[in-house]
Amino acid sequence: MRLAVIVTEYPKTTETFILRDLMAFLAAGVDLRLYHLAPFRHREILHDFARPTRALARPATGALRRSPAAPFARSAVAARLAGAVVAAQGPEVVLAAKSLGLIPVSLALAGELAGELAAWGADHVHAEFAGHPATAAWIVNAATGLPYSVSCRAHDIFRTQRL
Repeated sequence: MRLAVIVTEYPKTTETFILRDLMAFLAAGVDLRLYHLAPFRHREILHDFARPTRALARPATGALRRSPAAPFARSAVAARLAGAVVAAQGPEVVLAAKSLGLIPVSLALAGELAGELAAWGADHVHAEFAGHPATAAWIVNAATGLPYSVSCRAHDIFRTQRL
């Protein structure tokens, strides 16, 4: 299986459970690529056991730099997604703005993953956390049809049920 995993930040010292999951995927023979939405955290410690994940990590924003026109190529998808975000987030203006900001990055990432289907063959997208990574995976799914899954944790469940 070829799995693209989306996280918010990488590395993140307090999220050893995610890194352990990634290591378990690798041990099971999963071909893995790790996309982080925020810039690489150079000052954050990467645990020794998770060092193999460093070579797999890619900034999702790098897809937008490599393909700045990608969101415009999917303008109908972008407009539909923007409408869904605004409708779902309602009065949560900050969450709506952050989610809207994910649309161009995620569409560029979708284009990158779609382009890699022939070369790499991504089978699935997995989001760690039901916040921004899940929104990004949902956008990638809308643009490419790639199936996706989401890991939800207490913070995700109790903060908001929107989107």
